[in-house]
Amino acid sequence: MPTDWERLRERRAAGDPWQTDPQQDYLRQPAMRRTIEQRIRWIEEEVERHLSNRSGIRLLEIGCGDGLMMTPLRRPGVDLWGCDLNLLRLRRTRVGFPEARLALGEIGALGFRDGVFDGVLASQVLEHVRETDSALRELRRILKPGGRLWLGVPNEGCRLGRLRNRWVQPKILKQTDHLHFFTEPALRRKIEAAGFEIRSVFRENFFIPHTRLFDWCHWPAFGWRLMQRLAAVWPGQCAGFYLACEQRGPE
Repeated sequence: MPTDWERLRERRAAGDPWQTDPQQDYLRQPAMRRTIEQRIRWIEEEVERHLSNRSGIRLLEIGCGDGLMMTPLRRPGVDLWGCDLNLLRLRRTRVGFPEARLALGEIGALGFRDGVFDGVLASQVLEHVRETDSALRELRRILKPGGRLWLGVPNEGCRLGRLRNRWVQPKILKQTDHLHFFTEPALRRKIEAAGFEIRSVFRENFFIPHTRLFDWCHWPAFGWRLMQRLAAVWPGQCAGFYLACEQRGPE
């Protein structure tokens, strides 16, 4: 069975644009730009709430890619780290975040000490990882007691996600590099079993089960507001969600 590293190398060799195209290009799409801005605001608020009155902070983003989501972790006095499997993307992160310490490799193979980070961000990463339980245990290990894990994934295991992937756009299952299709309850169970306590949740807009229709519905401002309201009424059918998790301390 290929490792996550081997799968990425295969996809890059095949010219997969998801592994090579600049992630900043996502900001040209109105729906994706609003989604990313919404995620960044939530992460900023979480970092401020948890770390605003502390010094000597060390933060890590795993799967940092081009650094698109690293901005809310950048603040004065923070020792900022990032890691990814994709050297091309790390080189782009180096341009935008010259102060960050960057590492190439899988999270479990980087040799971080126990309890070295105050916070870890994993945005749109876990669905790509084959061994999710061991990855969550590793994240718990490298966090200080009481440290925060901010974890975000697509809600592709929901009913509308399954409708899209199995019936409306089945080609997605042939093209995606996602290995897992989470729901919020299923991921909550995994996180709690790994030794975390969930402190808060942020749910994204409503899941429209077609990619082009999703973009069209979210493009105008009134469409964006409508999708927010629908997600508030049916939270289990949101397009994605983020969980703020606290490391519970020694087992």
